[in-house]
Amino acid sequence: MAKDLNNGDMSELERELELEMEGDEGSAEEAELEQELDEEWEAEGPEEEFEDVEGESAGDFAERFYELSQREFESESEVDSSLNELFTEMERDLFWGKIRKGFQRLKRKGLGRLLQKGLKLAAGRFPHIKVLQGLTDLSKGNLTGMLKSAAKVALAAHPAGAVALPALKALGFEQAEEPERNREAWDNYVELAREAYDHLAENLTENADNPLEASRLAANAFQTALKKVQAGIPSVNAQRNTVGMGAAQGRRVINLGSGQTIFIRLASGGRIRIKG
Repeated sequence: MAKDLNNGDMSELERELELEMEGDEGSAEEAELEQELDEEWEAEGPEEEFEDVEGESAGDFAERFYELSQREFESESEVDSSLNELFTEMERDLFWGKIRKGFQRLKRKGLGRLLQKGLKLAAGRFPHIKVLQGLTDLSKGNLTGMLKSAAKVALAAHPAGAVALPALKALGFEQAEEPERNREAWDNYVELAREAYDHLAENLTENADNPLEASRLAANAFQTALKKVQAGIPSVNAQRNTVGMGAAQGRRVINLGSGQTIFIRLASGGRIRIKG
């Protein structure tokens, strides 16, 4: 015999049905969103234009920064122009490339909520990708500004400021007139940028378009990336101490510039040999 359904049972069934319908509607909206974005991304350019963020792109950027460090700039605007060109490509490959390739996963995080909010406010007046770009401009722009400021200090002809800036010192930059001394440091710098853009894309929140939240997200991305990259770099002092060191002989060669002083503490049995 069929069970009679009282009002309570009907209410429960109605709630379940509503939840199922909402779930189906959400899936349909997500599918439509993905299709719209795919079409707009294709219109922007083929997927191949986005370099592999783990591959050749990072090494290429490091080499280009190194080449810039060998140039003599006539004005700050010339430096800005060169950096703007580089960062436009870095944002495309390291930030937007990350979002495009990981959108299926990222849409279930803050990025999806941010975009849905933006689309409701835009009310269909702008393409999806333009809405997404607008919503992330503040946080991405703040992060790019921090990275660019560090790069400008490192590009100084006599980068005394580079050593004073903790972030650059942590990446291995040192005060030197010879740009080749900082070649590996540029690899570390680009790895910092890659990690920072990656972290930002992964941790966007629904309020990333708010100035205060955008500033917090950018600063957190920069600091988190710096700690991660620094953890994988042998200490700068260790690098300097091993310059010219013969492992078997246990020798260390330290080059001093004019006006510099070194203090040496000898272990038992240690010897000093000074070569002028």
